[in-house]
Amino acid sequence: MKSTKLIKASKIFTLSMMMVSVLVGCKNSSFLMSGTRYLYVASGSCYGGGVATNTGLAAITRFGLDDGQIHGSTINYYAQSPNDQPVGIINYNNDNLMVLVENANGRRIDLASKYNTGQINVFLQNATVLAGTGRALSTSSIDGSFFIARTTAVEKVSANKQRLTAGAAAYINAPGGA
Repeated sequence: MKSTKLIKASKIFTLSMMMVSVLVGCKNSSFLMSGTRYLYVASGSCYGGGVATNTGLAAITRFGLDDGQIHGSTINYYAQSPNDQPVGIINYNNDNLMVLVENANGRRIDLASKYNTGQINVFLQNATVLAGTGRALSTSSIDGSFFIARTTAVEKVSANKQRLTAGAAAYINAPGGA
């Protein structure tokens, strides 16, 4: 009984952390010798709690934190596939962002280069993990896994791309339900 409460508390904590995470990634770049830091902003589909929202530009833009200026578009998803919308981004490593891409015909997670504009590699395409509309992406600093918030569940995926479940169900099933 005590372990069940601990697991439930752990899942509630994880869900809380997902809710406070934002859809931007900020990283001090070791690629540039000047020490310039950037803020990456995804302008994809926005979740409005069931309210119809406008479709974003489908781009990820880089802003300099030192000067507040736009330092170019890292990825323009609209130019590559008009139905792709980046809905969540996190810092993957010094060279790449991990991007949750919403497209009803092929949801996926990409690795997008921070420096080579337009360079995208598919990281994960899994119909079970990505079933349902994607809302946000977050990472775990404890074990390198990452979380995918969907409309009906929160999925946890290990660093080696394996789905981590609670029994046979999603890691957190029906997070908004009773």
